[in-house]
Amino acid sequence: MADFTEDQIIRYSRHIVLPQVGGKGQKKIRESKVLLIGA
Repeated sequence: MADFTEDQIIRYSRHIVLPQVGGKGQKKIRESKVLLIGA
């Protein structure tokens, strides 16, 4: 978990502990980008 700051671990701890997400999944979410078009 060296990729996360202490603040990020506190903020995303609920995601990280989920087996479906984990540290790797949270890292992917953090590095993702989203484009919203429209209203």
